[in-house]
Amino acid sequence: MRTRWNALSRQTQAVIGLAVAFVLFRTIVASLSGFGFHQGWNEGHYALLGSGFLDHPLVPRYGDQAVYSVPPLFPYTVSVSFLLFGESVLAARLPSILATGGLILCTYELGREVFADHSTAAIGAVILATLPYIQLYGGRAQTDIMMVFFITAAITSILKGYRQETGWLYWLAIGAALFAAAVATKQPALGVAGVIFSWFLGNK
Repeated sequence: MRTRWNALSRQTQAVIGLAVAFVLFRTIVASLSGFGFHQGWNEGHYALLGSGFLDHPLVPRYGDQAVYSVPPLFPYTVSVSFLLFGESVLAARLPSILATGGLILCTYELGREVFADHSTAAIGAVILATLPYIQLYGGRAQTDIMMVFFITAAITSILKGYRQETGWLYWLAIGAALFAAAVATKQPALGVAGVIFSWFLGNK
């Protein structure tokens, strides 16, 4: 393990450290307030759906009322968090916190693919981690951050596949699965299909 860590570039080590620090910091902050702070109704909405999945794994519910208008993936992650750690505000927010840590890492990897430079990629990851939007929503029980994480991971995987002569199908399949996960998290992710298609046309 130490050998693998030492083999990483300093920029990669720094970004991993940043992602871990963000997760730890947001975990502490997430435990200090209830759902009443900033769009608490929305957090409570997803927490209730996650709790409902514990009793009815295939049907999203508020108590006895079925709700079919919400993409299922995020409430499922909340439900798994509840199953592992018990039902609490922190457990409801944990999926978004972990997704933000993953988003920081994916942003770095995407930067390496696009710019072929570790330092530029690391700067991009740092800028992302300090954005007010990320600081606010990176620790809330809402779908936005998880959708952005899956979108960024999908674009990174598709770009890797596009640039490889061998193994490209593997990366494209991963990218497709991640894009499907983004759509299953929040519907606006469908718009990314147009962005990816336009990029392919521009790089033919």
